[in-house]
Amino acid sequence: MRAIKFRGATVKDGTWVYGCLVYSECNAPFSKSVDYAEIRTPLGECFEVFPGSVGQFTGFFDKKGNEIYEGDVVRVNDKNQYGKTKKLKYEIEFINGAFMCMLIDSKYPNVYPKSMKNQPNMTVVKQASTSNLLNIK
Repeated sequence: MRAIKFRGATVKDGTWVYGCLVYSECNAPFSKSVDYAEIRTPLGECFEVFPGSVGQFTGFFDKKGNEIYEGDVVRVNDKNQYGKTKKLKYEIEFINGAFMCMLIDSKYPNVYPKSMKNQPNMTVVKQASTSNLLNIK
């Protein structure tokens, strides 16, 4: 059983905080179209976060032991049927009740979404971005 926890970028300065998620004025569970979200840390501290920055922990770790969250970009070394390795980048999304790797590399348009299961060579190359939320140039 995986830990249910979330990550979000604070409204104050964009730093990541981790813990339980609280949404206000939410019409649907885990909707990202709300005005207010808060992360409550295990120590009981509460931080207002940008709702669009919130990502759930997938329960998976990359090959370096880093936690993988919804919205992260990962690199996967895929081997084709001829044994040739391609380094592809995927964004982690929650689709139809499962965390999926969605291809973001336009060089390979015919590669379908893949499950996060059985991906031992996955590496987080970029956490979900907060710069656009803070209007940082």
